[in-house]
Order: sequence, then C-alpha cells, then structure tokens
Amino acid sequence: MLSTLTPSTYFLITFTIALFLHFIFPIYLSDLITVNLLQAIGIILLLIALTFNTLAFRAFKAHATPHDPFSQASSLITTGIFKLSRNPVYLALILVEFAFGFIVDSGWFIGTSIVLFILLNHFIIPNEEKMLEESFEKEYREYKGRVGRWVRLSS
Repeated sequence: MLSTLTPSTYFLITFTIALFLHFIFPIYLSDLITVNLLQAIGIILLLIALTFNTLAFRAFKAHATPHDPFSQASSLITTGIFKLSRNPVYLALILVEFAFGFIVDSGWFIGTSIVLFILLNHFIIPNEEKMLEESFEKEYREYKGRVGRWVRLSS
C-alpha cells in the first residue's frame, strides 16, 4: 500500500499532519532561535529546494524522460543537478517541508520532514532504483557509485 502512493501524496500527508499538530499543540522553534533568523534560514532553504526542483525538471524535459516515479525512464540523467544528487526532486520536497518549519516557526514541520525522508527512502526510491538498474544496468551501477541517493559521495 505505502509503495503505491506518490511522493507528492507523502508530502501532502506529512505537511497536513504538521499543520494540524502546529495548531493543536504548537512547538515553537523561536524558543531556541530568533524569529528573524528562523525565517531567513527558511527562505534560503526554500530557494535551494526550488532551485533543485527547477533544475531537475528542466533535465527531465531536456532528456525527454518522464519524472513520474512509476514510469519507465527513457534515459539516465547523470549531469547537472543529478551530479549532486540522484534524487533532487525528493530532496527538494523534504527541504520545502523543512524550510516551512523555519518560516512558520514550527518544530512539527522539522519532524514530519524527517518522516517524509524515511517514507521516500524506504517506499519510493528502492522501486525506482530497481527499475533504473534493470534498464541501464552497468551505467546505473557506476552512477550509484559516484552519486549518493541524497548527495554526492565523492568529488
């Protein structure tokens, strides 16, 4: 069941849970850091996430390959943002939720972004990796050796 949900669905579920919990039982990050610094950090993280997402979707379009995690890829993208992360779109989703916690001063979004990371890491990415390895074999295994699931492993 969990592996049939889309990454966007996971994001919406965890985001909604954080929003609900924030209004029922708020946990304020501003008890630890000033609101201005929190919001500045949040905006920077949000801009990074939007940049990752934009660069990834441009790469999907340039390589004429689908970005749907349940579709078969027509090409393996290993350049651009994909030199830094094998999953920049998922990294962007997590960063958006994490950033929102800083912007709205809520620890719940930090917690649910960790849950989102776990869900994507265990229920979406393994299936994608299996499909990519079946399609691109040695090329994908070499790519996995150079670039980590989330960030680049080596220079």
